[in-house]
Amino acid sequence: MSRADEHLDAWEAWKSSPWGRIRFALVRDALDEAVASLGDQPLRILDVGGADGFETLPYAVRGHSLTVADPAEGFLDRGRLEAERLVVADRVHWTTAGLDELAEAGGTAYDVVICHFVLQYRPAGALTDDLAALAQVTRPGGLVSIVCPNDAGAVLRTLTRQGPAAARLELNRTTQRSHTFEHESRKLSHAEVAVGLADVGLREESWRGGRVANDLVADDDPKHDPDYFEELLALERELCRRDPYRGVGAFWQLTARRT
Repeated sequence: MSRADEHLDAWEAWKSSPWGRIRFALVRDALDEAVASLGDQPLRILDVGGADGFETLPYAVRGHSLTVADPAEGFLDRGRLEAERLVVADRVHWTTAGLDELAEAGGTAYDVVICHFVLQYRPAGALTDDLAALAQVTRPGGLVSIVCPNDAGAVLRTLTRQGPAAARLELNRTTQRSHTFEHESRKLSHAEVAVGLADVGLREESWRGGRVANDLVADDDPKHDPDYFEELLALERELCRRDPYRGVGAFWQLTARRT
C-alpha cells in the first residue's frame, strides 16, 4: 500500500466538503474551457496523478478517451469501480505510471494533459524535467493544465484560523503541508512554473486563483448551507480571474498550449 492509499477515506471526506466542492467546480470550469477550445470531437486526455479519476471521469462520460496515471493502486481501484458504474470503463485506461514513467501511460500525443496537485510533491530540482515530460506527451496545439497550492493563500488561511504568530511561521516555512495526505511539499509559484513551461515549448493561455473567499472565512459552518454555498461559489467564480484577488487563492491553475 502506498502512502496515498492510506488516506483513501480522508480523500473521500474532503471531496464532499464545501471547500473540496469549490475546488473541483473552479478547476472544472477551466478544464471545460480548455476542452471546448479544441473543438467538438473526441479527445485523448491524460490525467497525471489523477487518483480515482474524480476530476476527469466526467470527460469519459462525454465521449472522450481518458488515461488516469497514478502510483496509488488503491485510488485506481476505486476509480475503476466508478467507471463501471458510469458505464465508461471501455473509454478509460488506468496505469500506475508516475511522472517518471509517462511513456508507459499509453502514447505521446494527448490533446489535454492534466497535472493537478502533483508537482509540489516532486523532488527539489525536478521541475525542469517534469515540465519537459508533460510537454513530450502533449500533441502540438494540445493543452496542459497544472494546479498547485498557493503559498500566499496558505499564509492568509493560517492568519484567519490561528492568528498572526502562526501566519508569520507559515510565511517563513520553506515547505507547505497537505493535511489530507499528511505530507510536506515544496512551494511552487505560478510565475516559476509559467517560465519553466515556456522553456519547453508550452505557452501560457490563462491562470486563475481558486478558493479566494472560502479560505478567508474561518467559520466553516455556514458553508454547509446550500444557499450560502451557492453564493460563495458564485463569488469565487467572480474572483478567480481578477487581480489582485486571484493572487491570494488557496491554489492556482495554469493552462498552457504546446506551440
